[in-house]
Amino acid sequence: MQLRRLQFELFALSVSLQATVSLVPIGYETKIAASHLLLPYFTCLFLLSIKAGQRYPLSIDWRFVVVFFALALLLMINGVFVGQQHTGDVSAWGVRRVVATILMLGYFMIGVYIGSLSTKSKDVFALFFVFVAWTISALTYFSYLAFNFFDFTLPIFLYPSYPSYSRFQGLMDNPNAFGWISICALSFQVAFQKRLQEINPYLNVIGLAILISAIVLTASKSTWLGGAMAVSILLVLRRPAIRPLATATILAVLLVAIGSAVPAKGLSDSFIVYAIKHNFATGSVDVRLEQIQLAFNLIREHPIWGIGLGSFPWEEARNGLKVWHYLHNSLLWLWTELGPLAVLLFVAFFALVVRALWPRSHSRGNGSFNHAVFALLWGFAAISVVDEVLYQRYLWVFVGAALAITHAKDRFDAKDEDQGVRRI
Repeated sequence: MQLRRLQFELFALSVSLQATVSLVPIGYETKIAASHLLLPYFTCLFLLSIKAGQRYPLSIDWRFVVVFFALALLLMINGVFVGQQHTGDVSAWGVRRVVATILMLGYFMIGVYIGSLSTKSKDVFALFFVFVAWTISALTYFSYLAFNFFDFTLPIFLYPSYPSYSRFQGLMDNPNAFGWISICALSFQVAFQKRLQEINPYLNVIGLAILISAIVLTASKSTWLGGAMAVSILLVLRRPAIRPLATATILAVLLVAIGSAVPAKGLSDSFIVYAIKHNFATGSVDVRLEQIQLAFNLIREHPIWGIGLGSFPWEEARNGLKVWHYLHNSLLWLWTELGPLAVLLFVAFFALVVRALWPRSHSRGNGSFNHAVFALLWGFAAISVVDEVLYQRYLWVFVGAALAITHAKDRFDAKDEDQGVRRI
């Protein structure tokens, strides 16, 4: 009974991390992550286990974790006050970032709780995450075909970019978020390739092809960049069988070709032509370059505490630039709005985590899950160059789980980690 409850919890978490829900049917701002609804439940489990005397050792010192989250929260709160002094108003976006930092800690703790149970609990969680991603990506693909080929009038799973529904967004808020989720699923699938081939080789190839095609059809350059980085690292670390990967890639090319056979409804170009224009059009590139130039100017003018959390759009408007909601570069965003201490804090924590997860071929605990998270960290570091990704909740769950040291007696030897799920 306890085992079934754990499986249900892991499955529910896998679904909720890949979906957003709207509490009231109006607008983007009313959407929240579905996993927020499960956060109190997992928090209670974690706290009750601590009350019962359970300890949660990590592969890094807990003091570093406490210092990181405490300083991050203090810097965010200070950033709200600095922003109020800079613009004369409290940024609602900045306040949400403060709340998100607290939630980030909660998701990290969820990961620690899952990862500490046993090696197989992490493996089951990863495979559930992959299966859910397959389902959502397949439904998104069929929704796209139905809308553009058969004039289906309810284009669910698609991004409503005027004048068309031409980009995949799954159950997330936008194509970028869906693409990043898909990168996570793809990384886990590559890392667990041997196990998935054992489950069903045909399902493995089809699922991999669906994920690859969904990533392409998001038309998100940050997704393409991060995915290429993460998968390249995993190909070196895991050395998966080439044949299923090659077959899946060919099938993915076919799926993308079918999806681009006719112009997306409302567009004059095929999807691929639209995606290239969208990502590499001069206007899009120019806006990002203007953001970078403005950011460096602001850093020179405000070198210590930055301009305040959420103040960059205000500066864009004041300087006559197109107003984007945030600076599309994680390190520049931290430096510009919060100052160099924030950059140092996040880079130091990233370095500690990467060092702790550095693959060692004969080291216990550095199996499929940790390899996937290690690769994902570098993939998301690449994404950070062109977008802001620090607050992706699922990434903090994965990091917490990867850093957790199993407290239960693990029946599996290191060589059996890929096959441990079968024995659950």
